Amino acid sequence: NNNTTLFSNLDNFPFIECLGVYYINKNLFNLLKPNDNLPCLILKKMDTDLVKLLEILLPQNLGNNSIIIGNKNFWKLAKILIEGLIILQKINYIHCDLKSLNILVNLNNHSEEEIEEEDINNNLDFEFKIIDFTSAISVNELNESTKLPDMTIQFTAPELINLNSKTLPSINTDLFSIGLILLHASIGLPPYYNINTPYHLIDLVSNLKVFDILERESINILDNNLIIKELLIMIIIKRSNLNDVIDYFNKFNEINCKI
Repeated sequence: NNNTTLFSNLDNFPFIECLGVYYINKNLFNLLKPNDNLPCLILKKMDTDLVKLLEILLPQNLGNNSIIIGNKNFWKLAKILIEGLIILQKINYIHCDLKSLNILVNLNNHSEEEIEEEDINNNLDFEFKIIDFTSAISVNELNESTKLPDMTIQFTAPELINLNSKTLPSINTDLFSIGLILLHASIGLPPYYNINTPYHLIDLVSNLKVFDILERESINILDNNLIIKELLIMIIIKRSNLNDVIDYFNKFNEINCKI
């Protein structure tokens, strides 16, 4: 229901195209209850998601100090994510679960074999779309809610992990999640990827240690791409607001466009 309501309010440019709605019941999906009749979105087919794409790109690019997804595609991804936030802000919605897995990718007729061989900074051109509004909520609904929407810890802002802070999700916490998606796209590894203990993960997230635990290869990538590094620091460490991030993007992006 969240998905159906939200898509009816968007022009869909940064988001996956919604082609319609159909209803499913237990005859179509056996795990449903006998009387269930649930709306499902018909969405544009995409080739893969950002996580799987980066898993392909990482092995061939690690060690050359280049942005794993490529500079051009990094800025394209940043543009889509920022524009998505602008739309959500205008309709007073918060996504609440922005993460790499919720970014779908169209490879634009490139095969995985071509992706493994091509120079990602010059030749490959991907299309990105934001998906999954299951946790999305309007600002008004959030203020009246007694619990927080479901979120993914690795991409969650520290203040939302600290239950004593009583901080609610906002455009600013969505923006923080975008910063972590862009960090993942830059270094090819998801935030806190090498942390396996839940309590340790929660401690690191709540104390914002995502940069502190980066390995040398990841640090070298960021140090070799200072404009991108500064954007990530603005969003993740300095917690700059959306307008400041837009200004930085418009000034320094490498795809000659403005938001």
